[in-house]
Amino acid sequence: AAALGAACASGKGDASMPELANGCCRALALVAAAAPEGIAHPESISALVAAARSTAVPDAAAGNAALALSEAARLPAAAPMLRSEDAVGALVTCARQREDANARKNAAIALARIAQDSSCLERLRELRGLEIIYHAGAQGMQPRK
Repeated sequence: AAALGAACASGKGDASMPELANGCCRALALVAAAAPEGIAHPESISALVAAARSTAVPDAAAGNAALALSEAARLPAAAPMLRSEDAVGALVTCARQREDANARKNAAIALARIAQDSSCLERLRELRGLEIIYHAGAQGMQPRK
């Protein structure tokens, strides 16, 4: 998580950053799928939210970050961390701006899970993000034309 946070903070100038972000996000997504409590701490949540939000990381990394956040959202203990890091805002940005359909779909799934928390649902409404969840289900997040 620390390496991912550093990679997101470094911006676009570092040529190795996309590869580092891809590897970190993939590893955290695998950990989250096996044991969500393994990433449910502030440093991991913060790094994953930063990766989902950052335009400096590749779509695959943002999609894996969203996937990991969707697994963390299954844990009630993660809700305060997701709120404090504005995971909803980051995932809405990811779903709206990423070219890769899988990244957008993972962001929509994460938003649906995070919206189980009433404060996060309120934030999702504020950002007009419910449409993202609706379109993901209705259209299967088809590639953009």
